[in-house]
Amino acid sequence: MCGISGIIGRLDENNRAALARMSKAMIHRGPDGHGSWASTPDARGWGVMLDHRRLSILDLSSAGAQPMVDDTTGHVISFNGEIYNYVALRKRLESEGQSFRSSGDTAVMLRALGLHGLEAVGWLRGMFAFASWDPQQRRLLLARDQLGIKPLYIAQSSNPNTTWSLIFASELRALLASGLLGTPRLDPQAVASNVWNGFVVGPCTAVQGVELLAPGHYAEFDGTGRRISERDFWRIPGEVAKTDNGRSDACLDPRRRDEASPRQRCAARRFPVGRHRFLRDGKSRATDR
Repeated sequence: MCGISGIIGRLDENNRAALARMSKAMIHRGPDGHGSWASTPDARGWGVMLDHRRLSILDLSSAGAQPMVDDTTGHVISFNGEIYNYVALRKRLESEGQSFRSSGDTAVMLRALGLHGLEAVGWLRGMFAFASWDPQQRRLLLARDQLGIKPLYIAQSSNPNTTWSLIFASELRALLASGLLGTPRLDPQAVASNVWNGFVVGPCTAVQGVELLAPGHYAEFDGTGRRISERDFWRIPGEVAKTDNGRSDACLDPRRRDEASPRQRCAARRFPVGRHRFLRDGKSRATDR
């Protein structure tokens, strides 16, 4: 469980302080490290700032620190989660002539995004929420895993006179801690949803003006924070044909199984399961990942 946050806006001390407050509100998510990064400003002095609170799982060295800048493509990422099929993706990219300094999954997905663009989001199998900045196109990509295991909260400013246009974070409390949203107001639609369903149905949240990025979706924003596009990159696969004994062909043919199989998830972790359980137990909750 890591914590990510970021701002698109003027690269000034006020927004840097707001980002620091968001990061501090999520210190419990990443006791192993902290990093911040800012893009080069545009003509107006605007850009993107990314922050990361790290819980080390795969690459425990400094090479796995985030926000991570790819030396080959220049892309930058702040990532929360785990990519189960990163070993296979790494081999695929190495077959294209790529090499890596980090042994973890972050460097692999960052290189894939930099070289193959939005198509690479659909290759990922795991639990993830990330923000990736393309310095050439000056675009920010936000994405969330297929089942929405990892949360990603977003708020956009409706006031053209503010010095920010977009903020995002792994937790709603981090957005509130930024101080950029003013006095939070309860969303009546969220109240009705909670009364009717017992929970708030996404993408709504309890706070007006704050939304959850939908599971299995990515959204692109330009350097001014304007939403360029949003689409779902994954759909539930259709039913597979049944054999005479009632079992599906996928049960018999391992090539047709989902890439994120238990074997693959175990292969992605390079230290004993006991340590992983110790790190995660009591840290991650169903509503706060």
